[in-house]
Amino acid sequence: MFRTIVAAVADPRAPVQVAAAKAAEIALLTGGRVVLYHAAYDATLSGRPFFDTARLARVRAAHLRAQLESLEALAAELPAGVADVGTVVEWQRPPHEGIVRAGMRERADLVVAEPRFQRARKRVRGFSHTDWELVRLCPVPLLLARGAARYRRPSVLAAVDPLHDAEKLSTLDARIVRIAREFATVTGGELQLLHCAAPPRVTPPVPDALVARERERSRQLLERLLAEASLPKRALLLRTGAPADAIEAVVEEEDVDVLVLGSMTHGRLGRLVLGSTAEKLLHTVACDLLVVKPAGFRSSVTPATREGSGLVRGARRMAGSAGSVHD
Repeated sequence: MFRTIVAAVADPRAPVQVAAAKAAEIALLTGGRVVLYHAAYDATLSGRPFFDTARLARVRAAHLRAQLESLEALAAELPAGVADVGTVVEWQRPPHEGIVRAGMRERADLVVAEPRFQRARKRVRGFSHTDWELVRLCPVPLLLARGAARYRRPSVLAAVDPLHDAEKLSTLDARIVRIAREFATVTGGELQLLHCAAPPRVTPPVPDALVARERERSRQLLERLLAEASLPKRALLLRTGAPADAIEAVVEEEDVDVLVLGSMTHGRLGRLVLGSTAEKLLHTVACDLLVVKPAGFRSSVTPATREGSGLVRGARRMAGSAGSVHD
């Protein structure tokens, strides 16, 4: 369950705080804790690579304190029912590394971020480099929330492809369904599973017996997923066609609020790479995205904070007590 939630706050002074609002909502529902994280790097204050001075260091420290004060003001505005709220500001570039590291350092069950591409002049679908790298590198389930509105019995859709593994149920799909089920249960939503079967190739022709065998194996594995999630058969949607196009169409048809999908697949030489279906959907669907990595995924971002990164923790708000810790 989502007991520790890291909210990646892009701008502590922004009038609408999507990540903080979503993190607080889920924490209220689970009784969990929220950590508000902000990467406060400013290139004009870096002094890199040759012009750093003691005065610049003092200005950076003042900048961090100002950002921390803004983050603590945001924490104070979260609902009182969120009993445990921490704040962390870090002098960090690039921001996605700090967010990924915060998720690992806090042992988070969920990282929530607002797609930063939406901060452009025109709010269009799409993702920035930071969003892209978060999807690629964050080992913790990642919720990319496009709006701050509360979930009201959300429609949750988990996209699965149980034939990833040769003769057994894909461990990634089992994890996708488990996390999607937990999210739907917490938010009072309804979960559906979607499997998109690509049409058989016509050149060279595929024997009918082989097609039938593959379909039967797929059906058995999908029924296992339904059973393990305690879902009725009507919760399974089947489509034929290019997976990305079919998933996008179902998101529109079913008015999906949250799409849950795996972001990695086995590429050449057995390495985990960003799957082409996930890559396309990240830029096209308009709903929230809950991105899940395979169990045991190892990020290239190291858990340890870089020396001299300027990580600062603010006051920690807890029910019935208050504490202050500064690193």
